[in-house]
Amino acid sequence: MTLSPINSKLNSVETDPNSISRVQTTGDSGEYVILGDKKFYKHELVSVLSLADAEVSKPQYGDSVPLGLGAFSITTLILSLYFLQVKGIKTSNVVMGLAVFLGGVVQGLAGVWCFFTGDTLVFTVLVSFATFWFSFAAINIPSFGILAAYADEPEQLANAMGFYLLGWDILSLIFMLLTFKSTVFFCGLFVDLVVLFGVLAAAQFKGLETLTKVGGGVGVVAVFIALYNAYALMATKENSYFRVNVLPFSMFKRH
Repeated sequence: MTLSPINSKLNSVETDPNSISRVQTTGDSGEYVILGDKKFYKHELVSVLSLADAEVSKPQYGDSVPLGLGAFSITTLILSLYFLQVKGIKTSNVVMGLAVFLGGVVQGLAGVWCFFTGDTLVFTVLVSFATFWFSFAAINIPSFGILAAYADEPEQLANAMGFYLLGWDILSLIFMLLTFKSTVFFCGLFVDLVVLFGVLAAAQFKGLETLTKVGGGVGVVAVFIALYNAYALMATKENSYFRVNVLPFSMFKRH
């Protein structure tokens, strides 16, 4: 709201700026306030001060995005190392614990917090990928009986997993298209995820272990991009001597 100074001559009020040492009121019912050599309606000042007070008292929330990115990164790292069969590990049980509690619960809570801070895109991304980890864990936990249902049809299982991963690939593509006005590294994360899910889906459809290992390598790249984004969001001049640039796309525009 813009305050409307009232012409002092029109209201027969003479003021000397050099003689005013405090706020003064005038008018038949004190409806004007004099500040310096200007006179304002009192109700306008009250309205503006109320807005300013509301802005000052507005609660400040921490940014939950680094927490979500960290949960995603560590879970993806362990799964990617499993895909790469590092140290000969082929059993994924350890990954399932992370998928449920870190990738699922923690990442999901971080996403829900983004809802309350008004960040619709990141809220949707984090909660969506939290459900990915929950569903991935459910597929691989024996008590759910999902893998057992395909015990006699391994080809059906491979194709079903291929479609499952293809669905997440499509969703990642949509997210990627919504990041072209953000930063290079945030957009790069989704570019990597599109490649990752595409490669893993192809590995299931074709039955090629080599493609699964390639997917593991692409996953490791996604981990480092996500951690870079998380660090960039957390590192400030108050807590770190080492700050990084996420390269906003706006910096590449011609002026």
